[in-house]
Amino acid sequence: MPAIGCGIGVAFGLQVPRSGPAGFDPAQLFENGEPGAWYDPSDLSTLFQDAAGTVPVTASGQPVRLMRDKSGHGNDLTLTNAALNDAGGLRSIVFNGFSASGVSGSIDFTGTNQVTVWAGLRKISDGSAGTVVELSPGPANSGIFTLSGPGTANVANYAFRSQGTTPRFATTAANFPAVTRNVVTGIGDIAGNSVAIRVSPLKACD
Repeated sequence: MPAIGCGIGVAFGLQVPRSGPAGFDPAQLFENGEPGAWYDPSDLSTLFQDAAGTVPVTASGQPVRLMRDKSGHGNDLTLTNAALNDAGGLRSIVFNGFSASGVSGSIDFTGTNQVTVWAGLRKISDGSAGTVVELSPGPANSGIFTLSGPGTANVANYAFRSQGTTPRFATTAANFPAVTRNVVTGIGDIAGNSVAIRVSPLKACD
């Protein structure tokens, strides 16, 4: 079961962000108008206790019903059974583990065959497979992707699935037992029939 901390995002294309003294800036992935979304729990100005976005989140433990999209595309995320947690110096959105979800409006990826998905995660259990983010009306559909942590129940791993007409999977070794903090990136190219996953340590955002 994952908690989202530092951010989660989806961008079109096989993105290679620039690095520098300030490190990675997710805004780089959208600077040319690429479709997608970027959600940042460390930024309290984007979090609200109601779906209408009128009651701001101001403290740990408060419910989070809405996260504003920071990509500039207005793909805000509506949440159920989620709350803000700032334990250990890392702001995150914590889900209840069995009936929580987050849904955005439709994002049009029909103009591309490539996608980059990243998430800063605190994985607090490996007991069951956990979906972090997906674009999928159903597992039999083409043009879908899913990032999971863990990818398999009772296995300390992460997984990324990208599917054109044929599903492709990238799964890490079981080197990430809960509780763990990681930045997980999935890259899919359904035209090139390729998929990759990368895991890096996650540090506090503030």
